[in-house]
Amino acid sequence: MTGITVKGQHRLRVTADVARLQQVMDALGIRDLTVPEGLDGQDVTVRIPPVVTMTYERDGQRAAQFMQAQTPEVLLPGSVDLKVLGEIGLRVLGLPATEAHQFAQAIDWHTTLLVPVPPAATSFKQVNINGAQGVEIERVVTNPETGNRTGIRILAWSADGRVFGIESVMGPQDVLQMANSVR
Repeated sequence: MTGITVKGQHRLRVTADVARLQQVMDALGIRDLTVPEGLDGQDVTVRIPPVVTMTYERDGQRAAQFMQAQTPEVLLPGSVDLKVLGEIGLRVLGLPATEAHQFAQAIDWHTTLLVPVPPAATSFKQVNINGAQGVEIERVVTNPETGNRTGIRILAWSADGRVFGIESVMGPQDVLQMANSVR
């Protein structure tokens, strides 16, 4: 381990603009989902507790970051389901309808507040981490100077009132082993 940081608690309040979200969905051809009623003009409040991040290096390069926090609070207008908003978000990111629906139901969306779903994600996969349902997200980044491509894996899961995330350039088995070592 090469470093530990703690980011203090913070709050975020967003006022929902249904017309703008619908414009994005229309532009992307997402016509099989509807924005939840009762959302327009309403405030969505998120409280993210302090987050501990540990950084690990291998051969002088950052190999992984492990993040942990208590479960964030999300306050939505009465009838709005976070999973519905998550499914819309996955579709906007380009996931096919069937996969987006399956992941939206399986993901603990509170974990994505700790480890956001990257817009350039190339694959999503459900994983089991110590008996908890998690998600593995993969993305590829290209170094603009060298043209080298690097695969980055993100694991996100929750257990016992806490959320966890790992972002790493290590192989899938190494990242999963690291996640399974968390107690």
